[in-house]
Amino acid sequence: MSCVCRVEFGFLQSLYNLTRMLAEVPTGLIADRFDKKNILALGASLNAISSFGLWLTAYSPSNNRLLVLALLFMLDALASVFASGADQALLFEDVTSRHHDKSYLRLMSNLQTIALIVLACATALGGSLFQQIYAHVFALQALCYTLSGIAMSKFKSPISTQPKSAKPSMTVSSQIHLTLHTLKNHQLICLLILTMTVIEVYVNALVTFGQGALASQGLSERVIASIIGGVTFCGILGAYLARYFDQLSPRLFFGIVTGIFTTAVLLFSGHQAVLMVLGFILAKSLDRPSFPIYQLCH
Repeated sequence: MSCVCRVEFGFLQSLYNLTRMLAEVPTGLIADRFDKKNILALGASLNAISSFGLWLTAYSPSNNRLLVLALLFMLDALASVFASGADQALLFEDVTSRHHDKSYLRLMSNLQTIALIVLACATALGGSLFQQIYAHVFALQALCYTLSGIAMSKFKSPISTQPKSAKPSMTVSSQIHLTLHTLKNHQLICLLILTMTVIEVYVNALVTFGQGALASQGLSERVIASIIGGVTFCGILGAYLARYFDQLSPRLFFGIVTGIFTTAVLLFSGHQAVLMVLGFILAKSLDRPSFPIYQLCH
């Protein structure tokens, strides 16, 4: 397969992000109506299919190469959205079924720390690994997703103490109305959600487009990959500190996050490599922390 030009890659990246955005609400509704364990297993399976398809595409020249890549990128985006939030919801259901609600943030912090360590290593080594084994990295990715899907399918769903007959069967419209009613009565929740969404979009944009900004400072691709991998490690700090956020008031949490985010934006706009990396580090530290919003509903 011939290399993808920058215009084509930009199109694929935009299509990927657009698919994620459009799929957030419907996949969230699906996750609420079905067993989250099965949703996670489905997401991992779709990711595996997408990765396997990318591996095949690399060795199967086609006149419709861009169309095939677009479909695979969309499938991967859809699969990622299926897993987005469902893992946290499954963990929350599990700890509440065991009456260990207060351990949720600590467990989530530990899991995110482990995930960030693996992600940082993969980011730092991914470029060199791809140069060595080329598209076989997608086959390796498909294998990892397959093992992940199998592991999720073996996970025991949380046992609910509420009888099935007592569980309300909500329609999609009822779920939407309930969500709007909750946001209307808890405006602070809406503000926190919007804030964390803006931060997540900004951090993802830095990872995607910040490489060009760093390249404009004369940094090589290998150095940029190492920087991104190293910065990902800094997200571990945010993941670790998240376990203490339940001790903060929502206003204090909002003030701290806003201050760090503003500083990160100003530093990254400094047009100097050192300042940009510092801004990247601060922004990445906000990628994982999340306030226990469910506490505001009580």
